[in-house]
Amino acid sequence: MSARGAFRRRANAVLAAFRRRPTSGRVLLYHEIGDGGDPTAVVTPQVFRSQLGWLAAHGMRTVTVRQLLVSGLPPNAVALTFDDGYASAVDACAELVRARNTATTFVVPGWIDASRHGVCAWSDIVALADRGIEVGAHDLEHERPCGTPVRILAERYRAARLRIEDKIGTAVDGLAYPYGLAPDRARSAALLAGYAYAVTSEPGRNTSGTDPFRIRRNEMHGTDATESAFVGKLAGSDDWFAPIRRLENRLACS
Repeated sequence: MSARGAFRRRANAVLAAFRRRPTSGRVLLYHEIGDGGDPTAVVTPQVFRSQLGWLAAHGMRTVTVRQLLVSGLPPNAVALTFDDGYASAVDACAELVRARNTATTFVVPGWIDASRHGVCAWSDIVALADRGIEVGAHDLEHERPCGTPVRILAERYRAARLRIEDKIGTAVDGLAYPYGLAPDRARSAALLAGYAYAVTSEPGRNTSGTDPFRIRRNEMHGTDATESAFVGKLAGSDDWFAPIRRLENRLACS
């Protein structure tokens, strides 16, 4: 773990001790669910199940991003999202469906077409969509938007949306900006490409005044293995990092 990541984790742990009441408008970001791999990016199945168990025990339900936005951000709902379309996340989504929960998965059509290692197949995505999982786009090839004209970005984002819609047979409303990078040109491109909303990787809660093309998400790491860490993020223990993450994103596309 980097020094930056270690400091962030320690700060979150301290704040989590004082923030124990989940707030509304939360969207959680996961990547892979499995054993092994990068401990900051991969959440184990055991930890993931314990997090879902905590939500159920406290009367909270999981929803898609689209459902969260159209329902007025109810306090007992949290949206779960999975980026990149990893096969392990597809398995987690299938488990959610069996437990009468739901989520949003953002996939990269180019990766699926190329049978990229560890990434799901189109048949998996179609099956999830048929069972109520919302499917969104994560760009066509997961490229950085930095320096790319709005017109080119919009074409890329539109191509990703149409490719997914052709496969699942339903409308694709949401886009996840690759690497969480959302400069103004990316926002404009998402709007031009026909999306209804787009999500970033900046932590924080969403409110009725949040820009629908800059939806905030709290990222779950493999190191968030305790109940305190999980509840803390639902309550805002990681929100202090938002301006730092926003600055990092701007510098990456400066």
